[in-house]
Amino acid sequence: QLSDFEPRHLANTAWSFAVLVFRNDPLISALSAAAIRLISEMSLLSLASTAWACAKLAYLDRQFLNAFAERSITMLREEDSCD
Repeated sequence: QLSDFEPRHLANTAWSFAVLVFRNDPLISALSAAAIRLISEMSLLSLASTAWACAKLAYLDRQFLNAFAERSITMLREEDSCD
């Protein structure tokens, strides 16, 4: 069940389907929704893998993309402030 997945499990699952170029809209939609719920816990690698999978499968989810962009900007600012 996706509700039991950790962020890296979501990313790895999405990545795996993208590598196989196996597009299943209900699954990708569910992964995307779960990723949005866990986005504050996702590492940069998990974010990038999930976004890459959506792009590879030509799956457009504006809510995920907006959440991804906001989280990425926050993470980059945090990283930049450490310099």
